[in-house]
Amino acid sequence: MIGQLILALLLLVPTSPLRVSVFTPSSYSQALPTNCDVPVCFLPASSVVPYAKHAGVDADQITQAVSCFEEKIERRVLPITGATFSDCLSKCLGSLSVDPAGDEEIEIIVHNPTFDLASYIWTDPSSSVSSSSPSIKFVSAFTNIVDPPSPRSFIAPTKESLSTALSTLIGSSSTSDSPGLSDTHFNTKIPLSYSSIISTLKTSKITHPTSTTEPPPITLESKAYHRTFQKPDLYISPETESQTCEVLLRYLSLPLALGVISPSEVIELNSVLKDDMEDRIRLESRVNSETKVNDGIWFLWNGFFAKYYETSPESPDPTKPAVVLCHGFGGSGRQMSSLASELSKLGHTCHAPDLIGFGRSHKPRILYTQYLWSMYLSDFTRRFVESDEIVLGGNSIGGYTVMASASEINNAETSSGGGGTVKGVALFNSAGVLYPPSDYKTLISTEGTIASQTMNDRLPPFAPPPSFLLNLGSNVILRGLRPRIRPILEWLYPERTSRVTDELAKDILNDSYDFGASSVIISGGKLPSPQSANELLDPEEDGFGGPVIVCQGTEDPLNDAKLRADQFEQVRDDIEIRRIKAGHCVMDEKPAEVAEYMVEWMDAKC
Repeated sequence: MIGQLILALLLLVPTSPLRVSVFTPSSYSQALPTNCDVPVCFLPASSVVPYAKHAGVDADQITQAVSCFEEKIERRVLPITGATFSDCLSKCLGSLSVDPAGDEEIEIIVHNPTFDLASYIWTDPSSSVSSSSPSIKFVSAFTNIVDPPSPRSFIAPTKESLSTALSTLIGSSSTSDSPGLSDTHFNTKIPLSYSSIISTLKTSKITHPTSTTEPPPITLESKAYHRTFQKPDLYISPETESQTCEVLLRYLSLPLALGVISPSEVIELNSVLKDDMEDRIRLESRVNSETKVNDGIWFLWNGFFAKYYETSPESPDPTKPAVVLCHGFGGSGRQMSSLASELSKLGHTCHAPDLIGFGRSHKPRILYTQYLWSMYLSDFTRRFVESDEIVLGGNSIGGYTVMASASEINNAETSSGGGGTVKGVALFNSAGVLYPPSDYKTLISTEGTIASQTMNDRLPPFAPPPSFLLNLGSNVILRGLRPRIRPILEWLYPERTSRVTDELAKDILNDSYDFGASSVIISGGKLPSPQSANELLDPEEDGFGGPVIVCQGTEDPLNDAKLRADQFEQVRDDIEIRRIKAGHCVMDEKPAEVAEYMVEWMDAKC
């Protein structure tokens, strides 16, 4: 009798529910409460696939992030893959031997990432939980529990099996052939671990594990970078604050993209990055607060925020090539909107990214070079342009960038056997050195191409102006340009000054006030030796050998535009020239005329 009474009283005592804490991609940096019974990482295809694409990460890197999270909380994590959140939830309950229809009380605690890019996670986790099991209680915040029950045991998959499962979900389309900054700028490829990240931030020195490392890919961008700093072991022991900032920002590109560490944590560990991380937090807020329709799409490139604009025709024609439009120095993808609109009327889908360092995109304090921008554009095109045939078009330095990217994309496509092919290049008053054909042939026969000289360390020592002069000059330039933006634009649009709108001037002004804008201006004073347009369009030297059209604004006040049109005509016999009475930004000053020439050329040659 007494025993039955005690049992009845025990049944009346409330018990603490099982706490299952669910983490999603890019939310690993959030703190885990000590009273959580089971930390679970849900990796549903509905969130992982867009996450991998927009963040530019692959299955192995996401697997590394889960391992970092385990190291951070010093507990085993149960990673679960599935098609949807509900699928993952069912698998989770099965792994924990929980009967959804039983009387056991369970609380599912979901961690939403502070920055979800394109809504990586499920739309309504509460509804998903309810539909899977009505008896499960969903909470969106932590609840303190006194004396939580013992953690439930579970068997987590191995790293290899998790990576394989993620590869099946993600596929090969979301992984990039372009090496990331954290891959190309170290003497060895560094495995991602939470302890190494913390150590690097505390000491500002990167330790290279001797095991499990492999040589990184060598690129023109990394070679130009090391030549600029003239310090081969820069990543081991940076000498100045600017070098420290550069090294750490590049090192953190992957951990930040994966959410392994948060900007606030970085600030606590290394004050050198305080301004950069506070800017990152502001950008996260900007991304999450933007509500305008058709105001661009955010993504991550090497851990940095970037934006692009997509213009689609009402009736897309899959037989027509997609067009990627690249703006010039100081511009943005929005400056390509009029041309994109005209091309879309004729059946072409257009993409116009803000180059890293320009427009709404991130302006980190890193070294900007033409190789960085071409690597960015190549990676963007492979990740986001879903077309087998692509045409690249660029204005000013954007023209130089598309010439370089065209061969990068096609060479990568040939070696990997996948991705779209660049069928043509359109240049709108493009930047780039132009040599007479005879001079170019003499130059490469005696000295070789700039690419070969860069890769083989045969260029003369780099001697940019002193940093203090560059910093002073960039601030003077910005202060001098801001009040004169509209007059300068009207000078660049001599035939149709009405095309210079208040919105265009305001966009450029606002972008110039972004943190890091002066760092981009500084880059103009220390760009590495450029490849000539002859070299970039020379298929015998790994340049682009496909169709090229030059839409040249003949009234460009920045140079002798008519002479440059003649020079482009001499580079290759098959380059087509269209001389248009317009200024430097011919594609925006006379978009309908440029679009008409482009479509006629694409229909015939691409």
